[in-house]
Amino acid sequence: MRRVRGSRCAGASIVWRERGASQPNETWHIDSTMIRLIDGTRRYLHAVLGNFSRCILAYRAMRCATSAGGG
Repeated sequence: MRRVRGSRCAGASIVWRERGASQPNETWHIDSTMIRLIDGTRRYLHAVLGNFSRCILAYRAMRCATSAGGG
């Protein structure tokens, strides 16, 4: 994982290395990103990442940062 400018997760790459999974579905990570659109509104992208495959397993774009909000 590369660190994105303005990212607050400086230790994320350490977690990927030190807590590596030895098989699928052993360790998952959740990444949430706020995206500002051209019209000034915000959307939140939540992604579930598998540590073993390092692929996005699931994602959802929502209007609110919490799961209780509408999508």
